[in-house]
Amino acid sequence: MAPELKLPITSHFTGRLTYRGTDRFRYIKAKFTEMDLVETVKASPFGHFWEAGELTFSGALVHSLLLRKMKVDTEKEDEVWFHVGRNDMRFGRIEFGLITGLPMGSAPTEEEIHAKSNDHLVRTYFEGKSSVQLDSLMIQLERCEDKDDAYKLGLIAFIEGVLVSKEGNVQVWPEMLKFVNDLDFFFKYPWGERAFRKLMETLGKNMQHYKDNVDKKKGKKIAQEAKYTVSGYVPAFQYWAYEAIEKLGKKYAHCNGTKFPRMLSWKTPEGQRKQDVKATDIALLFNSRLVVKKCLFPRPSEEAYFKSINEGRAPLCFEMDVEQTVDVDGTQESVFETQAKTINEAVTKANLVPPPPAPEVHEPSTSAGPSAPTSTTVDTDLVKRLDSIEARLEKLESQEEARHVGTYGG
Repeated sequence: MAPELKLPITSHFTGRLTYRGTDRFRYIKAKFTEMDLVETVKASPFGHFWEAGELTFSGALVHSLLLRKMKVDTEKEDEVWFHVGRNDMRFGRIEFGLITGLPMGSAPTEEEIHAKSNDHLVRTYFEGKSSVQLDSLMIQLERCEDKDDAYKLGLIAFIEGVLVSKEGNVQVWPEMLKFVNDLDFFFKYPWGERAFRKLMETLGKNMQHYKDNVDKKKGKKIAQEAKYTVSGYVPAFQYWAYEAIEKLGKKYAHCNGTKFPRMLSWKTPEGQRKQDVKATDIALLFNSRLVVKKCLFPRPSEEAYFKSINEGRAPLCFEMDVEQTVDVDGTQESVFETQAKTINEAVTKANLVPPPPAPEVHEPSTSAGPSAPTSTTVDTDLVKRLDSIEARLEKLESQEEARHVGTYGG
């Protein structure tokens, strides 16, 4: 029997997500290019973000996944379970770490941070003020003409604006402006932990709340959709979906081969726009039977990193062939299928999938009410509803574009 979703499929709705990190990262990269800092940052622990292929953020994909969060008996702060393609799947700190390769773990003490502090940037660019908003930081980065200072301001902008993805009017962590002057200490800080915690706030969003807001709009002359902002390094969640769901990765991404961090394995195919990933197509895909990896586990070459982010604990003991197809019982299986089978068997054996909550007890009804809709009926109705909403949204967008063309003569 399929697990219970936090929001039933019959209540699913369209959403329009905003992730501000993409535009900020584009600007930071342009500034680093202008200041001849690209090779410098590529040599840093953040270098692979500059090496990664272009990824077009897909709000439709992220929203569709958030709708498929499972109910579990005990919630954990460092993992969320989803039911996709008739399979249970985990996203947690291990998945985030293997995707991003960022340092995670315990942070240094306040005393250690204070010992490395230097208020040069605060005095030079922010009049000695300890409270600095992200928007103000981005403005000073734009104006900065000192190469060393631009590098440090850019690193802070990358962490707060891209990895954590704060709103522009939110304060930057004051201590970071001070201990960034010691780059060796700065790069050892567990920035992955900071980004992951913020991402978990996004994954923990109450989708029923957004559904209720959508319901309030019924009867109005606007398309019924939820609009919300996502924070943390949300692209890691999208990379994970490509890595863990075979058909999704094949359809919407291009694989660059087996790499670490695993975000380097994926990029958006040339010419694909965010509008090309439609909620209706995702809904159909997620309701079909899919080959998935329930969890991500390290390859042999990733075990040292795995232990560094997992309190030194070794991974579950099993080998994963990552180089070639494997002949299983005379049938050729893809590497992905073989890995998924191995991982899923290990996950089942280790009892890693959390149990569902105890079913609610309902009093038996004496009336013979209508029978419950079949899953096929639910899927069809859902897709029709999403298709109708998307068509209306596209019409509104076309009208808006035509209005702008008429206004500016473009």
